[in-house]
Amino acid sequence: MQRLKILRDKLDFICWFFDLTTAPFAEIRRKIETGESPYQSTISPEDDPESPFVNEGIDAHYALQLQGQLCLNLLQRSLLEYLDETVKLSRRKAPSKKDNWFKNYKEWFVAEGFDWSASTACLSVIEEMTEARNRVQHGSPGDSHTLIKQQDRGYCDRFPNAKFQNDFEAQIFGNFGPQLHSIELMKEKLQGAVEEILSFSTFIEEHLPDSMRYWQG
Repeated sequence: MQRLKILRDKLDFICWFFDLTTAPFAEIRRKIETGESPYQSTISPEDDPESPFVNEGIDAHYALQLQGQLCLNLLQRSLLEYLDETVKLSRRKAPSKKDNWFKNYKEWFVAEGFDWSASTACLSVIEEMTEARNRVQHGSPGDSHTLIKQQDRGYCDRFPNAKFQNDFEAQIFGNFGPQLHSIELMKEKLQGAVEEILSFSTFIEEHLPDSMRYWQG
């Protein structure tokens, strides 16, 4: 169970890291919305309804998005490291990390006697997390002009009700058919992803075959 504790510690740190590093940007947005110093406008809303701090607000939101995308990378890497350490217990060939590596690992565990239908983890959330991370890492056609990466068409088709998309964009453009949205991981979505990863990994620990438990030491 040491591997599971290490994974839990990593995930706890990622959540702490996200809260700590996004707090300044969230505070900027709050002050702009409430008109607190140094974001106090001398222009009456009747004269100009648009806030003079629009650019500052956009930058703060982009910073929040960027930090979320960084945490997507950390989440996937932490899960993959846990799976690698678990697979080593079998002393058999590890699954391929090419193409859909999460699918490859699931199939490897099925060959070891795992029944994923008995798991309470929502595997589609983890599958989408890996897809979102890939888009953040490699980008998509048309988003090379910005650090904030978006879905590609394959992502959109595989996950029509995507969890790691910008909800505001989805709400605004939802009536225009399938659209490619920015990838976003705010606090609630981060916590949800962590819960699914822990449910998934706990299921693995509870159903490891004796042949693999022997090598736990």
